[in-house]
Amino acid sequence: MARCAKCDAPLSIGAEYCGQCGARVNMPQVPEKVNQAINATATIFRASEYVVEKSGSPVTSFEIKDSSGALIAKGKTEMVSLGIAYTLETPDGARIGELRGALALIPNRPYLEIRDRNSQPLGIVMMRVAKKPGAGFFSVGVTTWVIATPAGEELARITWKKAGHEWTIDAPDGTNIAEAHWSWLEIPHQSYTLKIINPIIDAYFLLATIFANPA
Repeated sequence: MARCAKCDAPLSIGAEYCGQCGARVNMPQVPEKVNQAINATATIFRASEYVVEKSGSPVTSFEIKDSSGALIAKGKTEMVSLGIAYTLETPDGARIGELRGALALIPNRPYLEIRDRNSQPLGIVMMRVAKKPGAGFFSVGVTTWVIATPAGEELARITWKKAGHEWTIDAPDGTNIAEAHWSWLEIPHQSYTLKIINPIIDAYFLLATIFANPA
């Protein structure tokens, strides 16, 4: 379990402030079993900038490279029950993990599941819709895209820009984590660039946003 940097008291999952001394916690805390699984992918995704190329129409395969062009991971896409599965492997074929995308975008439900190599859940990407406090019954809800733990604790927020061709990923306190760009006119590939500015979340979670783009 994570502990407070100021008083060393244990921190509950998703805590923004220490329950013992009141000190602010920089990031929501991730369950230990999730941290252990993430550590396995952290040894693979260590670069600060990535290029993801998707091939086929619809997409049937993809490659993840670092900024020098070195192949980091590859994968394939297949239809599964009620969704789409993106399987990630190392260049030599060792399984890294799996991303499970939903067929339909439903507010407050996982749109993409982030899984480890054993298909155990690590996190989710979802669109949250909630009303402002005090808003009337017919008021329009506030939409927020988030990366969260499997239990729904927010780890980061996604802001889509330019019709989904660009987006930023920020911590709940506003710290900029990463920026991404989709070069959708490149043929025959769809090319995405992800630049990590503050690596406070594992790159596997950030790369997952490329497969959760609703555009």
